[in-house]
Amino acid sequence: MLSFFLLPFYLQASHIVGGDMSYRFVSRQGKKVTFHFTMKIYRDRFTPTGVTFDDFAAVSVYAATPSRYVYYGTDSNSAVISPPRSPIHILDPPTYPCLVPPDNIGVDEVSYEWDVTVMATRPAYYHRRTR
Repeated sequence: MLSFFLLPFYLQASHIVGGDMSYRFVSRQGKKVTFHFTMKIYRDRFTPTGVTFDDFAAVSVYAATPSRYVYYGTDSNSAVISPPRSPIHILDPPTYPCLVPPDNIGVDEVSYEWDVTVMATRPAYYHRRTR
């Protein structure tokens, strides 16, 4: 058993390096309110095995109720929304006078955009990326 821990072995990991989600108000028609969501995901561009971006992001909307959270269907009565991803965008490295980044560091970005219409009578909604 001890010899197993003394043998050299190679480990490698690849990760999503970040992401953010934002939303903006689009419209209100009676008790229905529509919001536009944008989710951006970032990955390391130079990892050999690389993290693949999903072609479609599975996102869900939950409505808060007194006892639990429940899926809230969209106008199509679907609990999961699957917006397509944008083409991969290579981000330019930062340009700081005191920073010279190595050539093997880079970040790719994709974005997913979708609209959600909810009833304005609910006290709270939660949006979640489902994978």
